[in-house]
Amino acid sequence: MIFRKKGFTLLELIVAMAILGLLAAGLLGNFMNSQRKARDAQRKSDLKQIQNALEAYFNDHNAYPSDSGGQVAGIDWGSVFSDGVTNYMQVLPQDPQKDSGMHYYYDQTQLGQGYRLYACLENREDKDFYPSGYGGTNCGQCLDPDDRCTYGVASSNESL
Repeated sequence: MIFRKKGFTLLELIVAMAILGLLAAGLLGNFMNSQRKARDAQRKSDLKQIQNALEAYFNDHNAYPSDSGGQVAGIDWGSVFSDGVTNYMQVLPQDPQKDSGMHYYYDQTQLGQGYRLYACLENREDKDFYPSGYGGTNCGQCLDPDDRCTYGVASSNESL
């Protein structure tokens, strides 16, 4: 009677581990890309909500709020956007990556008759990604070497 050892050879184990490693790396890459896309979708949604609040402010004051260091009327991102009488937003949204130093950027134009609002997109393949970044903006820790913002929206009378 011949006894055969049961189990895997070292070569079989190495091949199996290599295949599992490749699969894990591929899945991790897809997961990270999905997270970037989700954060970018959140940024676009946030800027749209801020635009709506800015339009409501304009309707009440016939001017957009002033800018102060990239902030709306000097209000910290994540705080209440209010003129003291009306709350335009309970929470002025913050960038989803605020802990990494990224933030939105607001710029009032035309003496209060226009504005530009910016964010930093992480997904370079996004159709709205502006690869050279918008000059004069700083979204902090952005992909651009000078931290210039790579996505923007503006009032209807303003261009980016």
